[in-house]
Amino acid sequence: MAQKTNVIEWPQRGEDDIMWVYPHKDIRFGSQVVVREYEACVFMRDGKVYDVFLPGRHVVTTANVPLLTK
Repeated sequence: MAQKTNVIEWPQRGEDDIMWVYPHKDIRFGSQVVVREYEACVFMRDGKVYDVFLPGRHVVTTANVPLLTK
């Protein structure tokens, strides 16, 4: 059975919002991250920035986000 693709994007952005924290701790390899033209996606852990995705559709791999363990 094929594994379902996980799509991560900012739902229901509010007019006054400046940041959204993804509420789940398990970002799997192969997940798709959708970054709109007015956004940037910042991967952080323990207060350190590890990677930034600019607008577009990105697939999470070990090459672009090596800090992930699952």
